Amino acid sequence: MIELGAYPLHGLQSLFEARRKVFAIALELGVNELQAAQFAGEVSDLGRWFVAHAPSPGLRWRTDAQNAGTDLIVEFTSPQALDAQAWSRAPGGAQRRWRKGEDGTVMAVRWPAGNTVLGDGQLAALRELIGRQTRDELMESLRLKNDALALASEKANEGARVKSDFLANMSHEIRTPMNAIIGMSHLTLRTELAPRQRDYVQKIEGSARHLLGIINDILDFSKIEAGKLSVEGVEFDLDGMLENVSNLIAHKCVSKGLELVFDIERGVPRRLVGDPTRIGQILINYANNAVKFTDQGEVTILVRKLEESAEGLSLYFGVRDTGIGLSDAQKARLFQSFQQADTSTTRKYGGTGLGLAIAKSISALMGGEVGVDSVPGKGSTFWFTAQLGRATAGIDFNILQSDLKNLKALVVDDNENARIVLRGLLEDMGLVVDDVSSGQAALDALDAAEREATAHAIVFLDWQMPGMDGIETSRRIRKLALAQTPKMVIATGFGRDDVITEARNAGIESILVKPLNASMVFEAVARELSEGPAVTRTASGADDADPLAPLGVIAGARVLLVEDNELNQEVATALLTEAGLLVDIADNGQIAVDMIKAAAYDIVLMDMQMPVMDGVSATIEIRKFPEFAELPIVAMTANVMAGDRERCQAAGMNDHVGKPIEPLDLCQALLRWVRPRSGLGLASATPSAQALSQPQAVPQPTPQALSGLALPAQSVIEGVDMEDALRRLRGNAVLYQSMLRKFVSGQQQLPYKLAVALDAGDWPGAERLAHTLKGVCGNIGARGLAGQSQVLESMLQAPGPRPPVDAQIALIAGELGALIERIGLYLQPLETGPVGVVVAAAALNGPAFAAACTRLQALLSDSDASAFDVFAAQADVFRAGLPAHYEPLREAAENFDADEMLRVLRDGLAVFAAA
Repeated sequence: MIELGAYPLHGLQSLFEARRKVFAIALELGVNELQAAQFAGEVSDLGRWFVAHAPSPGLRWRTDAQNAGTDLIVEFTSPQALDAQAWSRAPGGAQRRWRKGEDGTVMAVRWPAGNTVLGDGQLAALRELIGRQTRDELMESLRLKNDALALASEKANEGARVKSDFLANMSHEIRTPMNAIIGMSHLTLRTELAPRQRDYVQKIEGSARHLLGIINDILDFSKIEAGKLSVEGVEFDLDGMLENVSNLIAHKCVSKGLELVFDIERGVPRRLVGDPTRIGQILINYANNAVKFTDQGEVTILVRKLEESAEGLSLYFGVRDTGIGLSDAQKARLFQSFQQADTSTTRKYGGTGLGLAIAKSISALMGGEVGVDSVPGKGSTFWFTAQLGRATAGIDFNILQSDLKNLKALVVDDNENARIVLRGLLEDMGLVVDDVSSGQAALDALDAAEREATAHAIVFLDWQMPGMDGIETSRRIRKLALAQTPKMVIATGFGRDDVITEARNAGIESILVKPLNASMVFEAVARELSEGPAVTRTASGADDADPLAPLGVIAGARVLLVEDNELNQEVATALLTEAGLLVDIADNGQIAVDMIKAAAYDIVLMDMQMPVMDGVSATIEIRKFPEFAELPIVAMTANVMAGDRERCQAAGMNDHVGKPIEPLDLCQALLRWVRPRSGLGLASATPSAQALSQPQAVPQPTPQALSGLALPAQSVIEGVDMEDALRRLRGNAVLYQSMLRKFVSGQQQLPYKLAVALDAGDWPGAERLAHTLKGVCGNIGARGLAGQSQVLESMLQAPGPRPPVDAQIALIAGELGALIERIGLYLQPLETGPVGVVVAAAALNGPAFAAACTRLQALLSDSDASAFDVFAAQADVFRAGLPAHYEPLREAAENFDADEMLRVLRDGLAVFAAA
């Protein structure tokens, strides 16, 4: 018996194909067409009966070589036995046999098919014919595979949903301590600090921001999913990005005695368009590895320009070390997940093996590639390329060239690569540069230049050099018989107080902390050679400027704030009016659509979750009108996951600002999307308002200073980060007190409202209430309760079992009640205390008062009825700023007398300005 093939049957169509094969095989064996057709018919009849009665039917083909020729046997098989009654009704004919047993049932049709014995070639041809899949068989096979794939996909999606829910619940808990670190660092930088302390805190803040960015990416479920990783395209400063890299790795280099050098090719633009966080992420990974595998020498960060076109440019970034190097076999294992050069179980260097694989993915997203050049024992260069855009110009390093041309500079450093880099930076500024490798060589060079009447105007000295360090060299330079002692700058890899003190005792005021970049050197040259004030610069710097100050260029812009929560309305309105913007408020998306049709706005700030019509639906509705196709709409919401941003983008929104509102983020979004037009800018403001709105006219108070004025002695509410909340409000204590009052009045009935919504089956409404609580808690600094609200919001996203939801609501109700009680105790002395305390706080906050007056005056001049709402919302500000005119203003507002309000307001502003 010779086996020819077997396969399962899939319905009657499979039998039809089997009949065709039987006919073809019979002809192949030499049977005439009539007999072949008869045999095929019997197989078909029996097959239809078998398929109808047998589970999981199959078909098996055999031949049996006889002395006179070959018989063809077609067997129908089933893994289960058929009962005898069923067999008794089976169709007859042909030479048929059947059997049943524990292994199932076989029913066969045997036919004397030919007169010759088949050879190997004929048997192979028959097997090929039987095994050939027909179109229907292929389709059935594809269907089965698709079904299996759909099932696997459903399981994978379910797993992704579970993971996403977990990450959504955990994201707030992880981000909260990081935000605390960043906020406390920011506040600390606003206090008096020693240079060494300031340097440490700046690096803490920079590291925390970098870590927060990575955490946000990891926790963002849409970026974890395959293919969802994305890169941004924003303007950034190359030197600033490299400074942040330096902050994170410089101390590691110092601890190992390594030199850290930035080597940026001449002609590389300093202002670029790309994703600085992702570029920095790769460089930090490369640099950490370089420090890890290097015991002596240096680590150099390289930037080179490969190509440039009208569309942008291709840059090469590399990190070169003088470490142990890699063999070809080790290099082949790199840039793969969980793969490292050292695969032994007792590795000296540790690590997860993920960093290089991530770098490869990020570089590919930026249109580049990665690689490594290395020789064992001689170090390595890990590199990647990226396609970037050219942004507006930053510092112009050529502006001093006419003044510096032919002036000479001397670079003194024992590290050759560091000398080359600094020399290049100075030559880019137009100086003629010499360089030497030691203090004694510097003395000789200065003495020789004096004799040749080509004296050096400025000397850059490395602090740590063998033999004679930079400070000792500076002392000896002053003792030389030079007609003009050169300006001196110390460059050190150690930002220590003792180094700075020793340098200043030696008469050196300008101290730069390595690694050096173009802007640091530029500032030092400009200040030293222009007789300006001294500078002590590190690779980071605190920016204490008012984050909303740049909005002066769009003062007068009209903003529609779409927000249903009164507390959130107050916060956003205060920040925007302080910057001189005119704000209208819509309580939901439907009102916003109607208001946009009736008035012209420069930008719309849109919350996502609101009653009647949410922000996404409102945006879709607005975009249906061609005249609003270009209207900037920016989401301003506590929904900060990447999936939320994608929903906003898909609906037609232009950008996304998270809550609690960070003034800098809001400022950047407004500047990015508000289009310039006539009537915008401080120059267009009324004279009195313009004079009042100058931020430099009234110093901005710190939260600590305000705590002694507008805040009671016990200026702490347990469970509330008041300093962070005040920071985001730019020190506006009066506004913060108003927010606390609105929080108490607006949220004390929340547990009851949640229960009513759930009892009515209104899960979306309950989710919206939880979302609102999360946002307002974030605004006042109640982070713990905001986290519990985040958990509840996630639980309410789809109807589910009530007990766990009710338990979470009960937990929130207890914490909320206790918080409201503590806020009440905190506010009580403010409500009964002297008005002068509040007035003093408001007087300190001059820009807020000026902005409120500017807006109120503009609305009254236009006979806009919303002026009365603005006055009511900021009554505390007007009472504090215009105490003698407040009562007439209030009476006019109650009588809806806009003309009288405008007259009184102008009188009050005149008195204020005269004082």
